[in-house]
Amino acid sequence: MAVNARKISSSIILQVETDMADDGSAVYSSRTISKIDPALSDDDAYNFATAVAGLQNYPLGDVQRSEKSVLTQA
Repeated sequence: MAVNARKISSSIILQVETDMADDGSAVYSSRTISKIDPALSDDDAYNFATAVAGLQNYPLGDVQRSEKSVLTQA
């Protein structure tokens, strides 16, 4: 039984370094950009995320992408 996945939404999550813990490790906060076109390539999503991160006061730590899909039987 085959299943098809149709992407319906996508978000980009920026992990930015906002503070320093007592032990010297970085503390991160998330910045989420929703309603990203699911057809956007990973390369373009990353380039967009780093461009937006350049507008932040905090340094970028990590870029994540979250996608939702609808699953149907083929």
